[in-house]
Amino acid sequence: MKAAPAWMILFAVAIAAAAVQAAQAQQFEMHSVAIYADIEDADHTGTKNIVVACTDAVLVYGLELFIPYNDASDRYAIYKDSMRLGVHALEHDSYVSGDHGVDVSLLEGGDGPSLKYPLLVPRYSPLVVPVQVRDSVPGQPVEAILDVTYAGNAGAQCGPGALHGPQRVGLLTPTGGSSVHINTHTLASASFAVEDYNRYLAELGEQWWLELVIKDSQSDPGVSSQMVRELKAEGIRTVIGPAGSSSVAAVYDYTRNNDMLVVSCCSTAPYLALPDHVFRMSPDDTNQARALAAVMANDGIDTVAVIHRDDIYGHGLSEALAESMAERGGIVAHAMPYPTAAEDLDAKSHAALLASTVQDLVDVNGAERVAVMAVSYGEVEDIAEASMAHPVLNQIKWYGSESVVNRQSMTEGDLGDFSDKVRLAGVIHHVLPNPLNTGLAARLADALNLAPDESVNMYSYSVYDAVLVLANAMLATQSLDTDALVEALPHIFERTFGSLNGGRFNENGDLAMADYGVWEVHDRTWLLAGTYAQTSDTVGEDLP
Repeated sequence: MKAAPAWMILFAVAIAAAAVQAAQAQQFEMHSVAIYADIEDADHTGTKNIVVACTDAVLVYGLELFIPYNDASDRYAIYKDSMRLGVHALEHDSYVSGDHGVDVSLLEGGDGPSLKYPLLVPRYSPLVVPVQVRDSVPGQPVEAILDVTYAGNAGAQCGPGALHGPQRVGLLTPTGGSSVHINTHTLASASFAVEDYNRYLAELGEQWWLELVIKDSQSDPGVSSQMVRELKAEGIRTVIGPAGSSSVAAVYDYTRNNDMLVVSCCSTAPYLALPDHVFRMSPDDTNQARALAAVMANDGIDTVAVIHRDDIYGHGLSEALAESMAERGGIVAHAMPYPTAAEDLDAKSHAALLASTVQDLVDVNGAERVAVMAVSYGEVEDIAEASMAHPVLNQIKWYGSESVVNRQSMTEGDLGDFSDKVRLAGVIHHVLPNPLNTGLAARLADALNLAPDESVNMYSYSVYDAVLVLANAMLATQSLDTDALVEALPHIFERTFGSLNGGRFNENGDLAMADYGVWEVHDRTWLLAGTYAQTSDTVGEDLP
């Protein structure tokens, strides 16, 4: 077996350490449970994992395995050091049955593998007993019984792990449209994450694997709502995505009322910062607004006109920016919403109105202190193109929201010239390189045939870690139960080192804190010009 990835080792070590502390703090009572497992009669050889998952840390005092006699050719074995807690291998001897079935203690003192007595089974670290079956004569399946006697608190419960075979998880994402640059990156990243995790599960000897069920949300909240209902009808209650905040808002009530779990890679609207069944792998936009206000102050900007989508994302970031600017003595002097539907957007009219507003601000404050902020998706292209006809909009600095940052189309043709002229800039969640995210970036660049100057979208890392953290929670709980995953996810995220370099959820289930990269267009190329450190509230030059 290959060595476990670093993110898995840290995940496992941290869980074990936390479990020891939890176990020492409990007032224990004695409990017992019988775990039943059907063992198929193998043609030659096979493996059946018997899994014990506990809702809290427990001490196991009895672990008795019984497998009834089938036929004289059957042999059952537990190979040396094959049992494990979570991803940790346990030290024990081998055991091979005779021709009369199995009736053996797995703890010290018997003729079995002799695990240490008592055995600490941490919360979020299921006990896995792999029973090897060897046979040469066809026969009938048998039912194995693992009797477990354990001490735990009054509410601690141990039972069988429920994961076996394909575990279907919904992926709700657009597969085209105006944000195709982002969509193709995140879709490929999610596929790579599933491929990598399934390989890891196979190396562990797990008998379940992830299976993505992809639904095209078309960047439309109404379609997202329909696709979530399709997933529910197919028996899928765990969903990665949708990415957009408006789509998350559209599915919010339905998923909550139907016991569904949502893990969004990219939603950031502050209005969705609630303690609920929705987890977001990106910080909410109050964080982006603070970073933008700091960058604008560093650039000498204190007066901003915002043009934004007329949706939960646009209003949320615009309002958060106004608050952050005010804290620094600046002002959002004007906020102009525009329709989110492409057929309803009159970019020329909005650009004319924006030019009139900006001219008034420039007349009072001077062009060097005034900027435009576009809270947009792909429609920023139409807005920028229409703005080229107005000299005043070509003479001041422009910023874009994180959905604009690294958009390749903004560096091409006339749009590239405009972006250079207005020094188009923005901020987006920034992570330091590690072996996982640099390797992922190389794989995505190759799979998507990216140009040498084209960056992998930051959301690719968020969606990769959304799959990773969710799968780790499934592995830890041995369950797809929504309540169990909602409870486990915050603990699991803190113990998972992924492409985002780890992190934690805040009380609302959002990424608690992040540094931001400051990106700017120079010579028709997006360049990382600096970083904003949220912990120190400072903007600095990019590190070499």
